[in-house]
Amino acid sequence: MTEKELENIISYLEEHHKKETALFGFYHQDGDEYNTCIKANEQGLSLFSSELLKAILKVRNQKIKKDTVDYIDLELDWTDPNANYFFENIILTKELKTANQQIIPEEKQTWKDQFYGFLIFSSILLLIAMILIGFFTTIKWIF
Repeated sequence: MTEKELENIISYLEEHHKKETALFGFYHQDGDEYNTCIKANEQGLSLFSSELLKAILKVRNQKIKKDTVDYIDLELDWTDPNANYFFENIILTKELKTANQQIIPEEKQTWKDQFYGFLIFSSILLLIAMILIGFFTTIKWIF
């Protein structure tokens, strides 16, 4: 798609959809922070689409170096102020997604994590030992 076609689409979307009636927001579904959704009407989807199309134009016009981070600020002051969370910008990259790329980075354990695990395991062993000692002591008292 050419830049002129993108500009025409953007202007059409912004002219024919009013910000006053647009509904768009990112929400936690059913109160679960990991289950997210978008709540939107036609106007909101169209206006958000125009923001993404503007980002495409900026990506094409900017020279992005491989190891640098470049941001595009989104103009989303018209979105639902009661939404659970907001996106303020887009990080631009020339990076392509690969099949073996990890989407969620692997979590590294620190010494504190290992210490807490050791502490909990030791507490459980101590509790089991105390229960066994108490059980055998009770048996000895009875007999």
